[in-house]
Amino acid sequence: MTIMSAALETQIIRAVKTGTVLMGSNSVLSAVANGRVRAVVVASNFQGKALERLKELCSFSETPLLVYPKSSLQLGRISGRGHPVAVLGIRTPGESQILEGVEPSREPSRRRRAPSAERRT
Repeated sequence: MTIMSAALETQIIRAVKTGTVLMGSNSVLSAVANGRVRAVVVASNFQGKALERLKELCSFSETPLLVYPKSSLQLGRISGRGHPVAVLGIRTPGESQILEGVEPSREPSRRRRAPSAERRT
């Protein structure tokens, strides 16, 4: 789900400043698998198997997946980091309204069991 850039930026900044946020794909993947995040934000240039795995986990756990329409470098900047951040996990939104009006990620799943957070080889 894509939310308007300016509104999403404002809510991400508020969540980072006043809430609890995880950064990085490995941390967020693990947290989604264990039900420890309420929403996930991914940069527009985040792709590949990690994105597919994240989509699968979000779908299974019904965790909202938001697409930030700019790059990971810009997501890192608005998150107060000096480096790219491809994935954010929102544990507590703080004073932000990032969870307002978002719906859980629901894609048809072929599995019945919870997918593991570990990478399969």
